[in-house]
Order: sequence, then C-alpha cells, then structure tokens
Amino acid sequence: LVLCGRELFAADQKLMELAEKLYTEKKYDEAIEISKQLLKKEPASDIVNYNTGKIYYRDGKYEDAIKFFTQALSTDNIIVERDALLGIGNCYYRMSEKDEMADLRKSHSLSEEAYTYFVRAVRVDPDDKLAKYNCEISFYRREELRKRMGAARQTPPVGKRGRSSKNEKKEKKNQEDK
Repeated sequence: LVLCGRELFAADQKLMELAEKLYTEKKYDEAIEISKQLLKKEPASDIVNYNTGKIYYRDGKYEDAIKFFTQALSTDNIIVERDALLGIGNCYYRMSEKDEMADLRKSHSLSEEAYTYFVRAVRVDPDDKLAKYNCEISFYRREELRKRMGAARQTPPVGKRGRSSKNEKKEKKNQEDK
C-alpha cells in the first residue's frame, strides 16, 4: 500500500498504517473498513482510493477495485496514476481469466479492456518494465482469445460421434455428382 499523502494528517496516517498492517495480514474486510473511514474524511484522496482498490483487488473483488482505482486516476502523481491504471488492467485481466471457460466472447472483451489500460499505463510511464510486461502479456492473451473465437466459429457442425451427419454426406455427394 502507498503510505504517503500530503493531505493526510497524523491521525489519518496512523489509520493508513493500520490499514496496511491489516492488508499485510490478509484481513481485507477490516482493512476496507479503515479505508472507508479515511474516505469519509477525504473522499477525493488519490492515495486512499488507490489503497482501497488494491485491498479489493487482493480480496478478489475486481469490480469494486476498479471503482476505487478509477477514483485514484484524478491525481497529479504520475506513480499513483500509473499504478491505478495497472490495477484496473489487472482487474480486467483476472476477470477475463475467470470468465474464459464460461463465455469466450466476454473473456475476450475483458482482455481488450485490460490491454487498453496497460497501454495507458505505458503511455504514462514509458520506462516502467512492469507496465510494458503486462501490456505485452495482455496483447498475446487478447490475440489468443481472438483466434479461439474465430476457430469456434469456423468449426463445421458435426454429428453425435464427431462425424458428419448422413444428410451432410448426401449433400456433399450430390454436389460432387453435379
């Protein structure tokens, strides 16, 4: 978690440290409650919004994490902006992995979103190796999903045993005879 922030007072700094301690101990629900207290005092804090997004991300609550990472984007701090963009990209990437078996098209769409945010992170900080790596990995994932979607559409219909049905065989024979 990011522990700095000029807008935070000493008491708030102690709460941020407590939230980090709880986060490190994987007590995410408690860490979220502390973050919510901080956000009541300073709802526009890029640092607190980013940290809250990171807690939700680690807890596997990706849609909630995206909301807070997005709030953190209204910052002048290039590091927070880059990391928030990476956080959003990571959320979409994980959601894409989760949905891959159930819905290939949705998984592809989510991987497109991930790639878009990773590209934005690279534009913010072109020297960041993690941003470049995530961008590259998500590009390949997106392309692999696109190929699989194309292959799924091009697969010819088959009978019960994986062979062409009798009607298809007759139709093929009729075309050959013509």
